[in-house]
Parts: sequence; C-alpha cells; structure tokens
Amino acid sequence: MQIASKRHWAAPRKQAPALTNRPSPHHFSATEQFWQLGAKLRRTLPWQSAQNLPQPLIHRALTEAEALALQTPFPILVLPALAEERVHAMSQWHSRQQDILARSAIVLTA
Repeated sequence: MQIASKRHWAAPRKQAPALTNRPSPHHFSATEQFWQLGAKLRRTLPWQSAQNLPQPLIHRALTEAEALALQTPFPILVLPALAEERVHAMSQWHSRQQDILARSAIVLTA
C-alpha cells in the first residue's frame, strides 16, 4: 500500500527591506556617546576644583576617569562623577606637591 505524499507549497516570502550601514544623524552608538561625553567634559572643564591645575594634569585626570568608567557596566552614567572625583583628587595631589616644593625651597635656602 502506497501513501501518497502531500506537498505543501508555501507562499513566497517577502524580502525584508534592505538595511543601510548609515545610521540616522540622531542615532549614535553607546561608544560614540561615551566619547562625545568625554570630549564635552574636556571642553567645559574649568571646574571649581581645577582652577589652579595645569592642563596636562586635567587631561590625565580625565583619561583616568574614562578608563575607570569603561570598566563599569554603565560607563556613560558614571563618567561625569568619576571625572569630577579624579579632577578633585588630582587638584589635592597638585596642592600637596606644591606645598612640598615650597617647603623644600625654604630648607634649601636656610
């Protein structure tokens, strides 16, 4: 006894619209947003704690903040707080170094 096989024919599938490689101008990836935020922080920085800080030290503090932020699950959210914290810490370090330098100069002149 033979069983006749039934063939089911599916309707042709519609093709999905082609995706372009170019995102809309208002769409940025999280990585691009992170680096844009870092650049904005660098431009808008003279914060209160950084007034006496040389630019290379500010740059170093922000680079450290970016490196620390990238190690977290939400780098865009923590970057501003880390940047402020690192710049403040760098300002304190710079003040201590200036104090040590001033004391050394007094000792050397005596």
